[in-house]
Amino acid sequence: MSGKLKLHVLGAGSMGCLVSHEVVRSNPNSVELVMLFKNRSRYDDFIRHDSEYTVLSKFGENYLKNTSRISGGCPETILPSKDLRIDNMILSTKTHQSEKALSSYVKYLDKNSNLLILQNGMGIEASLRERFWPDEANCPNIYQAISTHGAYKTDPYTIHHAGMGNLFISKSPRTQIEKDSPDTVEKCSMVDTLLGSSRLSASFLTHKKFALMQMEKLVANSCINPLTAIFDCFNGDLLYGDKIVTLMIPVIREAVKVFKEEYADVYNSVEGRSFLDESRLLSSVLDICKLNASNSSSMRQDVRHLNNTEIDAINGFIVKLGDKHGISTPTNRMLTSMIKSKLSIERSLESRATSELKF
Repeated sequence: MSGKLKLHVLGAGSMGCLVSHEVVRSNPNSVELVMLFKNRSRYDDFIRHDSEYTVLSKFGENYLKNTSRISGGCPETILPSKDLRIDNMILSTKTHQSEKALSSYVKYLDKNSNLLILQNGMGIEASLRERFWPDEANCPNIYQAISTHGAYKTDPYTIHHAGMGNLFISKSPRTQIEKDSPDTVEKCSMVDTLLGSSRLSASFLTHKKFALMQMEKLVANSCINPLTAIFDCFNGDLLYGDKIVTLMIPVIREAVKVFKEEYADVYNSVEGRSFLDESRLLSSVLDICKLNASNSSSMRQDVRHLNNTEIDAINGFIVKLGDKHGISTPTNRMLTSMIKSKLSIERSLESRATSELKF
């Protein structure tokens, strides 16, 4: 194992698995990747499945099948190691699981470690810093990533790569100097490995450019994720709804209003105002629906499996910023409530059906 880059991936969702698969596939001899599961039961099931993931990539009407074998672990197997030190970690859990999942491993991360956050939504980095690293001197190097790839699971070990996209990566600045002088930001070996994994189509962005991409992604998620979950449809099916654009427009308008206040330094640049133009954002959302037409959004998958969703970090984040700045966000608030209500209804129906089967 000497000389290999050791990379821990915390979060075995569709995107975490897809990225892990592509890293292992592109770097079979230079990367030791360890997938971290939340408990021993999940890890043991992974071992029984021969520690393999299968990725089905869509090309027109056909699928290309690839299988990768990945090392695994869980708190019960990883944490007893006395010499454990985590040099590189990708955090790809659901946003609401981040703090709990990461808490077991924080003591093995130090100021020289590299942590890359690969999640939907916004505001996660700030909450992790506040919870675990209030003293900046002890904080690892934090990177963030946005994926526009379409991916979903049909079972725990089969990932459908339903739409080719990009992976955008940026380093979160430690100091104002880093923020003002992006050319001084250095990439780490983990980031170089991701950039070199060809099918991820990864690129490294400045902090301000990444912030704009992050806002664009949040707008797309705020439009596509709740609507596909509510209507229980694939991304592309939204294009057939004659009132869907009417629903998307106020979602986008409210988001732009709160971005203008919360991220004034980014928004007020020439590039910012052009990039966050409401018409351009709507076109971007519709393009994503077309490009990832056969993808099933993560929120739809969560509701279908009766799991908690990331709605609070997506539409709920827009509502939170609206409350902070005194801006009304009724459409995003409504969608947040609808997703929570739908999940509650689905869980109640499932519980009732299970109870009736007992008699």
